[in-house]
Amino acid sequence: MADELRSISVSINGHNLPMKVKSDEQEESIRRAAKAINDRLNKYRSSFSSDKYADFDYLAMVTLEYVMRYLSLEKNTDDTGLLSQLRELSQDIDNYIKKS
Repeated sequence: MADELRSISVSINGHNLPMKVKSDEQEESIRRAAKAINDRLNKYRSSFSSDKYADFDYLAMVTLEYVMRYLSLEKNTDDTGLLSQLRELSQDIDNYIKKS
């Protein structure tokens, strides 16, 4: 039963989006993400309030902002060097234990 999906609905920009979730944690993450998107949309609307922007434009601005953040985090969390160092350290420890 733990693998069963359950239905939820979240609202983004006034549109209800039906979704399926596996866990309470996943539901919480989705709801937090939807809230963050709606908060950013409202911020852009208040910052750039004019008739020249449509809802699509605000959604595009939010999308661009979050993708830029994601790419920045992705770039800064390249673990390959750290993993390589950990493997070398582990091998050095193994070699030391074998010699002892």
